[in-house]
Amino acid sequence: MTDVFTASSGSEPPTGMKAQSKLRAQELIILETITALGLDPANLPMRLNGKAGVKSQVRRRLRGHTLFAGATVLDKAWERLRADDQIVDESKPSSSPNDAA
Repeated sequence: MTDVFTASSGSEPPTGMKAQSKLRAQELIILETITALGLDPANLPMRLNGKAGVKSQVRRRLRGHTLFAGATVLDKAWERLRADDQIVDESKPSSSPNDAA
């Protein structure tokens, strides 16, 4: 029995595989951008009132990137990463002056 992937002609993956590759590329770029911001995707700081959150910073850095052309592309990729536990918020907000004993 011939495998579907080896039977396809040319070096291009099947269309479904291209879509999956594009989705994964979006996710990897988001993770790389978070790391470039000096943050750990598995332990993102909680958003402080009046300050832009990590997602907003990532959105700003990726503005104009061809893989994030649609209005909701980043949001959907971000949710996929959250669902896979690749993006996780820290368990409690950073220590504040009121936390001192």
